[in-house]
Amino acid sequence: MHEITSTYRGSRSTFDVETYDHEHESLFPTKRIRKIVWSIYYKYFKQGDSLLELNCGTGADALELASNGIYVTATDASVEMMSVVRKKVTATALHQFVFPLHLPLSRLRTLYGRQYDGVISSFGGLNCTNQLHQVAHDLAMLVKPGGIIVLSILSKFSFWETISFLLRGEWNRAFRRRLPDGVLTKMKGELVWAHYYSPAQIRTTFAPHFDCVEHRGINIFSLPPTSIKIYRLLGRMNRLLEYLDDHLPPGSGLHSFGNHFTIVLRRKGVA
Repeated sequence: MHEITSTYRGSRSTFDVETYDHEHESLFPTKRIRKIVWSIYYKYFKQGDSLLELNCGTGADALELASNGIYVTATDASVEMMSVVRKKVTATALHQFVFPLHLPLSRLRTLYGRQYDGVISSFGGLNCTNQLHQVAHDLAMLVKPGGIIVLSILSKFSFWETISFLLRGEWNRAFRRRLPDGVLTKMKGELVWAHYYSPAQIRTTFAPHFDCVEHRGINIFSLPPTSIKIYRLLGRMNRLLEYLDDHLPPGSGLHSFGNHFTIVLRRKGVA
């Protein structure tokens, strides 16, 4: 995945990739995030639309959208990930709607000439590049005027991650997301150099080509999937935290402080 910054510091076996769904996608916090992001997709995309997905992982979003008649070119730089996606597509008979393509972010320009109704990227796929200006330019070349891109990105601050490190006395890691050169971390099952962004940074970077429509924080009060041990410890208390997330007013500044945030951008020009 994410070749654009030479993020790999090791390889991931096929076994590791194939157990990713069991270890991550099956968790309730992950399923909850998926439903939130899917609700945003269906707010902007409809049956018959053609989308480009960046860093598709094992294909959860692509298969969900395809099951509702939306065409998805699902890309990832991981050969192993693409192998799993192809198996899933074959097993679910959605080959007419999902087109797996082994493609790192650094090669998006090879798609120039194609036009998509929109772009999606979830669970921090764009955190694996420090070349956001290039990505923004490439997407501007690929998205139709008026088209929508929905990006789910790991933010510069996570309350639960910070508290967790502080309680363990790991002060040097508590604020690691603010390190200018990024940090080596596990993402989608492998070690990569992650770069964290704020909604304001995304808006500014994409501003020459895209207008911001909305953004929403995810896991502001509630726990992210990486905190599954604490999640199990809190039990029913999680429902209250999730309720607070779900009922936070749209204009609240707290939306910039979720573990993730989802931002919706519209391609400039006449649709």
